[in-house]
Amino acid sequence: MAGRGASAKVQAAEPFRGFADPGGRFFEELTLHNDRDWFEAHRDQYQEGWLEPMQALFAGVRSRLARVYPGDAIARPKVFRIHRDIRFSKDKTPYKTHIGGLLTLAAAAGGRSQVEVPAALYFHVSHTEVFAAAGLYGMDPATLATHRKALLDPRRGKELTRI
Repeated sequence: MAGRGASAKVQAAEPFRGFADPGGRFFEELTLHNDRDWFEAHRDQYQEGWLEPMQALFAGVRSRLARVYPGDAIARPKVFRIHRDIRFSKDKTPYKTHIGGLLTLAAAAGGRSQVEVPAALYFHVSHTEVFAAAGLYGMDPATLATHRKALLDPRRGKELTRI
């Protein structure tokens, strides 16, 4: 069953058709009842309304990006697990009140491609926000220096800011 392991496997057979609960009522309720009994009683609602649609969303994005990045340049999408890591946290609530996932170029996820700059797409949905981000992360020192130099260059920096 998806979502029970350390990370949810992306197995989207259906195209993304939106989330069953676009207002985030599930996460609003989870915020109020963040305990195992409530979650287990509503697990199917999470899996069918949030986990499976998120898997479908990332599978669709990956499929479209595969046209630009041939071969295995795009790593398998990762939908983050709902369980929080509470080992070192004062807040012991067991579940995240959002769903999030990450799609990376393979260079960032294991180096199987010839892509030099690790890039990622992150997507996050809760009852209070929808957040998407794309960019570079984990750059090696030489790439980071080149990137900083481009940002500080009067002409190239303006263009990057505009983009």
